[in-house]
Amino acid sequence: MLLNFKQMAMKKSSLIIILVFIMSSVFGQSGESKYKEVNISSKKSTPPKLVITSDFFDNNGNKSIDAGETAKINVKVENQGIGPAEDLVLSITSDNNNFIEIDQTSLNLGTLSANSSKSSDILLTASPDLPSGTIKFTINVKEKDGFDASPASMMIPTREKAAPMLAVEDYKFTTDQGGPVKLGSPVDLSIVCKNNGDGKAENLVVKFTPPQSVFPVANSEFKFISLGIGEQKLITFSFLPNEQYTAKEIPIDIKITEKTGKYGTSQTLTVNIEDELYSSGSLITEGSDDLILRGGGDPLKGLNVADAKKEMQVGYYYALIIGVDNYHDAWKPLKNAVNDAKAIESLLKSKYKFDHFITLYDSEATRKEILRQFEWLVANVKETDNVFIYYSGHGEYKKQLNKGYWVPVDAKTTSVADYISNNDIQTFLSGIRSKHTLLIADACFAGDIFRGKTVSVPFENSEKYYAKVHNLVSRKAISSGGIEPVMDGGRDGHSVFAYYLIKALKGNTSRFFDASQLYESIKIPVINNSEQSPNFNPIKNTGDEGGQFIFIQK
Repeated sequence: MLLNFKQMAMKKSSLIIILVFIMSSVFGQSGESKYKEVNISSKKSTPPKLVITSDFFDNNGNKSIDAGETAKINVKVENQGIGPAEDLVLSITSDNNNFIEIDQTSLNLGTLSANSSKSSDILLTASPDLPSGTIKFTINVKEKDGFDASPASMMIPTREKAAPMLAVEDYKFTTDQGGPVKLGSPVDLSIVCKNNGDGKAENLVVKFTPPQSVFPVANSEFKFISLGIGEQKLITFSFLPNEQYTAKEIPIDIKITEKTGKYGTSQTLTVNIEDELYSSGSLITEGSDDLILRGGGDPLKGLNVADAKKEMQVGYYYALIIGVDNYHDAWKPLKNAVNDAKAIESLLKSKYKFDHFITLYDSEATRKEILRQFEWLVANVKETDNVFIYYSGHGEYKKQLNKGYWVPVDAKTTSVADYISNNDIQTFLSGIRSKHTLLIADACFAGDIFRGKTVSVPFENSEKYYAKVHNLVSRKAISSGGIEPVMDGGRDGHSVFAYYLIKALKGNTSRFFDASQLYESIKIPVINNSEQSPNFNPIKNTGDEGGQFIFIQK
């Protein structure tokens, strides 16, 4: 009997041990998951709801981060739910850590009760070497029990350090006593070197190089510590053509460089043997603001080089490039739009003079962000600058309203409330104070933006032509079609229109290549290889005066 009792006790204890083991196995597989599950389920009746809003503030109020500038992002976290949000952690990252230092990338916000908010300032410091473009900041807020806020992002334009722009503003060839240029007699070349840019030029070097058998009388290289905005220097280089010099012309090469190597200039000035010159002491005098040329007759002796250079003096080149494939809801995705836009960006960067790029691809190309970048161009572009805009994505035309539209990536319906109208685009283009603006739109119904014509200067391949069309304001557009659908598919991963556009820009061998030449290069191939007809005309009501946007090879 005692033995049976012991056996029963052992069996019973074994059963208890087995049950305890089973229960601990079931409930002890993930203590962390269990903890979170319990907390979440216990608060389902009063969950928090976190919402992030942000704003950007910079020192000079130009709505961009300038090189060397300190700015801030103000982040507001609001709990719109009915329960508290606990142990909140705010984090912020950027897609370019090489040039932007974020003072605090992570902040502990503690607990946020229902219907309350907290604001935090995130300080940003830009490197002096910050390039122009845009930087994307992403803001996250994590909550202890998993009630995290939806991430928020900001696209903030950046501006490189204000750049100088060095030029030979004027020049004179002279001799000591005046009279003709003779072999064996010295000649002076005096130039006015001016900084026409928005920033100070540092460590200037001005170098003169004469041809063989023409020798410097003294220095051929001149160095200056700096040249301020609008400041100018008078520099005189003396040279002597010896008896062995046989050519009629004497070309003098001038190269001006500064610290960065980006904003100098090169030029060749020429004087002829037997040209009648003024005496060195009678031509150039220094005024309070400018170096003034004086003397009788034509002071440039018919050479006209300085005037031509002034006419062709160009400011910055800006590019706004937009490409959207990832449409959803009412709009079908595209296949080639982003690839087209990125190919255009790469080509312009590698082959042509462009100083500032703003790119919006797929999720970045929201209605709000596109309009924000147009606003930035209105605020920052100057009257000597040039603006290139490329849009590749869906377009729409509402016949009842007689109006065309761009379709941004966040358009969810076919309502015009989700679109950007061509009228809005025209308003922005008329507000951008550039010398030249060229819009290229590869989208359905893009031709609606025209509806008007002005007379253009007939093309001729000469510097005189380019100087003339550069001097006249232009606001023009090239569209892939008129008021008609256009093709997304094409050749080599590009639309038909983009394929021939890239081919024309890539195949150009001229120093200058204007918008009218570009259009003539693509018009026939696009018509012959698709059902669409490209257009090239002034944009209505934007101030076009018949000039041309000019692509300049590097």
